[in-house]
Amino acid sequence: MSGTAAKLCHKSLEVEDYGVALVVFSGGLVATLEDTWTSPTGGFQSSSSLVGSVGALGMNDVTYRRLLVGGDLPAPGWVETKQPPPHDQSADIDHLVEVIRGETEPIATVEDAWRNLAACMAFYESVRTRRVMADNSSALHRARQQDSRAKRQRAAQTIEVMERDGEPISFPAVARRAQVSVSLLYADADLVARIATARDRQRQAGAERAWRLPVRSLVTEQSLRTDLANAKDQARRLAEELAVLRDRLSRQLGTDADIARGHALSPLVDQLEQRAAELEADNHQQRQRIAEFEAEVRELGETLDAARAMNRELMNEVNRRGASAVERKSRRPS
Repeated sequence: MSGTAAKLCHKSLEVEDYGVALVVFSGGLVATLEDTWTSPTGGFQSSSSLVGSVGALGMNDVTYRRLLVGGDLPAPGWVETKQPPPHDQSADIDHLVEVIRGETEPIATVEDAWRNLAACMAFYESVRTRRVMADNSSALHRARQQDSRAKRQRAAQTIEVMERDGEPISFPAVARRAQVSVSLLYADADLVARIATARDRQRQAGAERAWRLPVRSLVTEQSLRTDLANAKDQARRLAEELAVLRDRLSRQLGTDADIARGHALSPLVDQLEQRAAELEADNHQQRQRIAEFEAEVRELGETLDAARAMNRELMNEVNRRGASAVERKSRRPS
């Protein structure tokens, strides 16, 4: 692997805008890879050429032509052939879903990704040192395996420490504490079993402690709701006290500012506030007197209603007695 990179157009950027690599494979195949983004707007193109021992193939996405030469072609020179159908990106998604479901093996594996990374790192190392680089994918593979073993060992130790300290164990909690990914935990059957076993032991220990504790010491949903309500009420009272303290502080700062400017506005403000307090007190007294008068009016009204009812009863009694006297008088013999 050897190559070079440069800034041809975008010289102010921190990354290169042109690169070309020469790759010699172990089987003798030689590949030249050139990549650049120096073309003007709308000038993007992708082309490839494959040259073999009996023929050659050229493809270009600007002219949409595919040319062949050599081999068993009926005519000499370049011959245009039919373009393959466009790539179906939905097929990539379908393949990914099938891999996740375990229905098929991935076309590109993690090992392929690491080998691609090794090639990219070798290219940049060649650019930096101006030397031809050998294949270092094996070294990267060993480093990856060592890093994976270290992460799994750290996760296993974290599970033991969390269980010993009584911390709630879950996949996200272990991943955060061990500084590994959750996917790494799920991918390792041993770590999955360790986490499941530790969680079962924690649940069993919690159940045994609950049987030994009095009922009043157990944390229930209702007790948590009560604590939350009390905390909210305390926060509200503290907010009110804070508002009062802020108001007093602002007044004091205003007084200090007035004194510094040689103004005497604070006494006037104090007098106005005192007068407002006096008017509020007087208003309160007037409201009390009005309430007392209204109570007296209601009492007098009830007394008047009672007197009227009594007067009607007396009048009815007088009328009944007068009617009885007239009736007895009419019954006497003449």
